[in-house]
Amino acid sequence: MAERRPIDVLRDSGGQIDVGADDDRSPVKDMCVINNSMHVIKSQGIYRVQLADEIDPDRTNPAIPNIHQRVLAYGADCNLVRQTLMTAERLFHPKLLGQTFAYERAIDLSFEALKDLMVMHEMQLRLAAELEAAEASLKGMTVQNRALSVPTIGGVGVAVETFLQKADHAVADLFEITKLFYPESVGKRWFESLFDLAKANYGPDATFTKFLAEALPVLKLVRNARNCVGVRSKVMQSCCGFL
Repeated sequence: MAERRPIDVLRDSGGQIDVGADDDRSPVKDMCVINNSMHVIKSQGIYRVQLADEIDPDRTNPAIPNIHQRVLAYGADCNLVRQTLMTAERLFHPKLLGQTFAYERAIDLSFEALKDLMVMHEMQLRLAAELEAAEASLKGMTVQNRALSVPTIGGVGVAVETFLQKADHAVADLFEITKLFYPESVGKRWFESLFDLAKANYGPDATFTKFLAEALPVLKLVRNARNCVGVRSKVMQSCCGFL
């Protein structure tokens, strides 16, 4: 038996990690594996945790600590976190869907979609605050020489383009999740193929079929809007090349 080195004694011993940023002393609500790493879901944030052996598997440096890093500044107190990642963790669990379902992949996709949704949420809050400030500033303005200087909100075009891109990414992640359930039945026609499948298998009056019928226009709107923005960007780039 190989002699145990001091680093082996250190790494094999018990310990504890106080997970959380300095401004987040909220309680732990859940834990799950995302992208092959343990993540701790607290009330006010999501944290990636790595043990020293994950960073230094050959045990060459005893100074390497266990680490934790906040990857999302929203936790279980946020509705979007509960309605996406935390719901997915329960719905996709092997106890419900069996060991053959790609649970890890479904969780990874759910987390990617959540990150895009949170960016959209923050953008919406910033724009709403800027609009409110602009509206408030108008109340104190007066017309001078028959002219009025109105406030400006900059970068709206770029913000809208980014918002639509993030929305499209979230829709794409959602579609990838559906392919985990129906890998041979949904394809190039995206959610329309899923709608056709539901209508054929469960009937037009089934709850799932009716839900898809209502969701399809929204999903198409997101994709078409993103495509329009992409075309506009390419046209602008082409025009700039001729200037």
